[in-house]
Amino acid sequence: LDESGGTATVLLSSGVTKTLPRANVKVQKKRSPIDAWPDSFIFFDRVTGLLRGLAANMNVSVSYISVMTPFARAALMDGSEKATALAVSGLDSRGAVSARLQEMLASGDLLGAQVCVMQRGNAVVDVVAGVKSPYSP
Repeated sequence: LDESGGTATVLLSSGVTKTLPRANVKVQKKRSPIDAWPDSFIFFDRVTGLLRGLAANMNVSVSYISVMTPFARAALMDGSEKATALAVSGLDSRGAVSARLQEMLASGDLLGAQVCVMQRGNAVVDVVAGVKSPYSP
């Protein structure tokens, strides 16, 4: 961008240089890639890094997954309704996959799953199961 008087010379992304009235030119600053990330993700990443460093300095072994799993599950289940039936399409001739997913849904061990088994280019099992949440379409 080169400004002189009431005009501005700009280099377009196509490589062409144009002189335009300054009023028609809007300068867009390059954004940092960090600015495009959600604040909650940045916060989570920083806290996890701090906890990892603290645990390393204290010689403590911590499984973050086992600590976070109950909270993640509670957040995903918040305000959700359990699915009462599986959506089944294609072939599941013995019904083994559908039955197992139904058991897991009933016990609360399953939040969501999709199983598709292809044989020689054809779907022989296509089963979807899960809970409905406020974020479900």
